[in-house]
Amino acid sequence: MGTSPIKLSPHERIARARALYAALNAGDLDSASEYLSDDLVFHSPIFRQPVGKDALRSATQRIVDPTDKYTLEIHDILANDEHVVAVFVVRGRRGERVLNERGVHVIHLDDEGKVAELWAVTDPKPHLAFYSDS
Repeated sequence: MGTSPIKLSPHERIARARALYAALNAGDLDSASEYLSDDLVFHSPIFRQPVGKDALRSATQRIVDPTDKYTLEIHDILANDEHVVAVFVVRGRRGERVLNERGVHVIHLDDEGKVAELWAVTDPKPHLAFYSDS
């Protein structure tokens, strides 16, 4: 027999999201990966659509590696029975360049309570300028 779906309350969904962002901000991608489903789909205005937690981990590594500092400063996290919405400010430093951009993640959790689909909503222009080599 299969496992029964986990029915998380909005409060539990928020706690999981906070733990995910705490792991990301600590640079602990192994712990962050524990909150992601294997076949996660990520929608972003900046990157092509990575599928799977390994692809998202690789994309995250490419974002963080060239920076001196990179954090997602959480402003608020809201949840209902289906989605979690995180409102944040991305803060990064890369030499003399500074990234300070607001964004939103809309997260859909699967029956195991892991991130199955994530939509990143942000203006891509500041991010592209921040990572540009020109």
